[in-house]
Amino acid sequence: MQRSFFRETDGIYRLKIPFDDLYTSVFLVMAEGKTVLVDCATTKEDVEEYILPALKSMGVELCDIDTLVVTHEHEDHAGGLPYILALAPQITVVTDVRHL
Repeated sequence: MQRSFFRETDGIYRLKIPFDDLYTSVFLVMAEGKTVLVDCATTKEDVEEYILPALKSMGVELCDIDTLVVTHEHEDHAGGLPYILALAPQITVVTDVRHL
């Protein structure tokens, strides 16, 4: 898998991260002066190996992320959340995940 986001449409980028024999997606939305990350992969290692380098390739650091949207409770979408918040506790999290 690539370690960089690719453009889906204006201001919306997708990062594919290996998960089992498929992949999970993390989206970066950059619009109206805000930077939003949607989902955060499965593990600390996914954050370090894929998300952080991909953000860097876009010129974005975790401290630049305004909001992290976690779409649902499945591990491949929410597993990296504790590590991201340990690195950047200022990020606003939007989710209905109950087990954070």
